[in-house]
Amino acid sequence: MAMGLLGACGSGPHELRLVTPAAQVDRDIARTVASLLAGSETIKLELADGEFAGAAALEALAAGQADLALVSNNLRFRDDVATVMPLYQTVLHIARRGDRAARDIPELFRGASIYAGAEGSASRLVFERVVARTGMTRDDYAFTSEFGPANDLVIVFAPISPDRVQQLSGFVLASMGRPEDIGSGGIIDAAVLLNPQFRPFVFPAGTYGPVTPEPVVTVAVDNPRGAPRPRSRGGLRPHQ
Repeated sequence: MAMGLLGACGSGPHELRLVTPAAQVDRDIARTVASLLAGSETIKLELADGEFAGAAALEALAAGQADLALVSNNLRFRDDVATVMPLYQTVLHIARRGDRAARDIPELFRGASIYAGAEGSASRLVFERVVARTGMTRDDYAFTSEFGPANDLVIVFAPISPDRVQQLSGFVLASMGRPEDIGSGGIIDAAVLLNPQFRPFVFPAGTYGPVTPEPVVTVAVDNPRGAPRPRSRGGLRPHQ
């Protein structure tokens, strides 16, 4: 997740509009940032009308509907929007129902009923990028429109949050291999090779209590060395 901030000069408070995120977790962060700046004498931050996510949030920036946006780092680069700072890493969580047999990926996906958020969500897009390397197509699994105990798999591309994973009672995080498999040429390396913004990530055993009884290998998106230099006059640029 990254955030952009326009440069400002002058003496009075500068009014900036922040795209209102569609996702609750990002909306909470946006409101927190706005409240922290409420007493500032130099910057006044307001949430813009409407709720947008992903590419739609960048479109809102480009259209002049807002000056700032919070977007996931998995989005593709746009030369009219520049990153100013990363906020936190987002991690791919692949949760299987506890009574579903543990299988190696990609067999875990075959014939599965999968909840991965709405069409076009970051969770779906990242999952589809990972699955694309396996040779599977949409005919090999089925997305569902609602989260529930009947789902075989739940895909969440989000920050690490024990509160969120508590909702996955009865599920266990599935792994894309063993920690020692990283660098051995398996699916985790293929996912990173085809998506340079990804990096391998390991949940230590017990991170989410019974949801992570063993270490879990997955992918994350972040920029540990900081945001790239902006190429335009303001806005936000997804990391590469």
